[in-house]
Amino acid sequence: MEENEAPQAPKKPSLLVGSIWVAVVCAGVFVYNVVRTDVGGDTSYAIGEGMGGGLVLWVIFHFAIAKRRGWEFSGVALGFILAAAAVGSAVNFKAKENREQMAKMRASMLKEVDAISSAMKDARPTGKIDTTPAAQGEVGEMERFGRTFMSRMAEQRNEYLRQLDAIGWGKVLDVQRIAGDKTLAQSKAMVSKARPIVASYKDKALATIESARADIDKLPISESRKAGFRKGFEKSLETSRGRLLEQLDLEARIVDEVGKLFDMLSAKAGAWSIRNGQLVFAEQATLSSFNGHIAEIQKMAARQEALQKQATDSTRAKLENMK
Repeated sequence: MEENEAPQAPKKPSLLVGSIWVAVVCAGVFVYNVVRTDVGGDTSYAIGEGMGGGLVLWVIFHFAIAKRRGWEFSGVALGFILAAAAVGSAVNFKAKENREQMAKMRASMLKEVDAISSAMKDARPTGKIDTTPAAQGEVGEMERFGRTFMSRMAEQRNEYLRQLDAIGWGKVLDVQRIAGDKTLAQSKAMVSKARPIVASYKDKALATIESARADIDKLPISESRKAGFRKGFEKSLETSRGRLLEQLDLEARIVDEVGKLFDMLSAKAGAWSIRNGQLVFAEQATLSSFNGHIAEIQKMAARQEALQKQATDSTRAKLENMK
């Protein structure tokens, strides 16, 4: 007669396998809540809805996997699933809010860039730039920085144009003005006054750039964002600063070329005259020299326009690609 064996308690399913299932479910919950589009209008709604969905998923998980491993295991799984849902929803909402604020900043800044570009193309003063950002939060603070920087640069340019206008530089090559300046003393004086104006504008512009670098440290944003913002600003500055220096160097060279033109006309005082509102030259060599100076001025002015267009196109492209 065979001995009866005592019945053994059913073996609990592996906790290791169960833990792996928890990890997989939590990863799925987190990813789903990061990428879902219905996160609502505020963080609390997004997290609440995410956790509600996580609770429903836990009920299914409990009966399918966790129940056989005990209530303690099921309770821990619930905590992890709800945490994954909450964190994923919060990340999603923050990313959504960031995208919305970036879109506001992008649209607002593009308008300012177009306005500045138009003013520079027409060689007229730039309108006042409002430093109040369209975006909010940290994105808004970065926009405020950009607007403040543009405003300072625009104000300096406007002051520069006012100073040039005060010495009559816009009519420096006007034939009627030259006709009234028989000895060209006024013309040479205008050149002498223009040189320090250009040099001062260059110094102030470079000082504003250096000041902006220091202002980044004062931005009320997280250190990680501040570091990224500084890195992007410095990278962009490598190109934009080079363009600015070239433009200002061209400006100084144009002034010098105008000076050379008047020096030539002064040295050849008897070889030219003004008739019917036009400069008339008695000898071909003087005419060729005059045309050479004018061509050089036009060449440098064309290069300045090309640099301005490059700067505008580059800034627009960066803003449009901003995410």
